[in-house]
Amino acid sequence: MSTDLMRVQLLDWLYDFRPDNPAESATIVDFLDPDVRTDEHQHLIWRGVLQDLEASGLILNASGGGFDGLAAMITASGRQDVEARRIRRVDRAQRNMAVRNAVVRYVYGNSPASDLEPMLNHYFEGERLTRRDLDDALRYLRDKGLVCGVDVAEAILINIELTDRGVDCVEHFGGSVSDFLSRERSGGTQINIHGDNYGPMAWDSQQITQTVTTTSTGRAGDELAVLVQAIREALPVLDMEDADRAKVVMQLQAVDEELEGDEPNQGLVGGMLKRTVATIGNVADSSLALLLTAWAKDLMQRAHLLPSS
Repeated sequence: MSTDLMRVQLLDWLYDFRPDNPAESATIVDFLDPDVRTDEHQHLIWRGVLQDLEASGLILNASGGGFDGLAAMITASGRQDVEARRIRRVDRAQRNMAVRNAVVRYVYGNSPASDLEPMLNHYFEGERLTRRDLDDALRYLRDKGLVCGVDVAEAILINIELTDRGVDCVEHFGGSVSDFLSRERSGGTQINIHGDNYGPMAWDSQQITQTVTTTSTGRAGDELAVLVQAIREALPVLDMEDADRAKVVMQLQAVDEELEGDEPNQGLVGGMLKRTVATIGNVADSSLALLLTAWAKDLMQRAHLLPSS
């Protein structure tokens, strides 16, 4: 079990811990499997997990006599972390995107894959994947021409392999299916952003692939659409976790849909873009992330989505 999964599952357990005395801490060994309780190596790992969670402000540790005496209590920030994760778990769109990406990467590394049975030990937001998750992902990927295999029954595929398109998705887009399909739909020319930013933009030697031009006289909605597309194009090369990338994709999709209407909801567009900028700024430490966030904030101010500085 990875330390990330250990963190998530322990937080879930602490969140659900309901002692008679609200001030009582949970004894950590009560959460652990019996074999872990006597494994000195596992003791070191779990101590590190507890220290990391406390340093992140998600739990408060209580010291005791040796490993068996370790106890902890979840903090308000920890509760918020768990609640946000549980919302993401049941968000079908985010879950579907994450599972499709995982399937493409798994098949790439295990081709031909006799089936996806081993992926039942994979997780989304700390929750084990289900057969429905995998069947839905496989059906979608086959329909989009990213995987192929031998049909043995309806919606059942064995000896699964990536098509050339699937290989391109992994090798050029890091296995992000939504980014691959979005880039494919956008065409094959070049983005030029005019105004405060001059010339074509290329990130990590990947040329952007849609022709868009904005001017100071263009409608705010048009300029925001350019911004959304530029962020979407940059996602494959930003150093982000899959969950954060999926979150941004969903936010950009919501902005896109709103901007396509005759009277976009200013509050919704502004709120979604603020979340997108915050996510990119928090997790993607690069000059590209700084450029995107600065550009977004400037445009949002000019579109009256942020107060002027």
